[in-house]
Amino acid sequence: MGQAKDFMTPDPIVLESSATITEVVELFGSKKIASAPVRTSMGEYAGTLTELTLVRILVLHQLQPEKYKKLAHRLDFLEPLVFVNQTDPFADVLKAILKAPNHRLFVKEKNSHICGVISPKDLLRVLMTETMEADTIKHEVKKLA
Repeated sequence: MGQAKDFMTPDPIVLESSATITEVVELFGSKKIASAPVRTSMGEYAGTLTELTLVRILVLHQLQPEKYKKLAHRLDFLEPLVFVNQTDPFADVLKAILKAPNHRLFVKEKNSHICGVISPKDLLRVLMTETMEADTIKHEVKKLA
């Protein structure tokens, strides 16, 4: 069924913690994304921003616009990032996504740069279009146990 690099969505949007809440809301709407990793000014990944977390942050922003102007002001709201490697097999990716808090996996290169994202939709696409024999699919799924 391939490796993570074979079915990831490449080049995901990565948010900078210096972005304003308004910019992030507009980006989520225009790009129709449900989540994105957030990188700090130091180049480290702080966590994953989901739509629901963005709603919480936007409410705070509307209540106190000067205090909660930038994404960096609420990094504590972010969910942890879950990483897989480009070469991880399908069974390992499936197991990881089922355990991930927001059911998103970020694919990293050797230098820890995020080069892709895997969502449940990506896995559905693989499972629905895979032309492997049923025995091979069963074998992959049994690895989850």
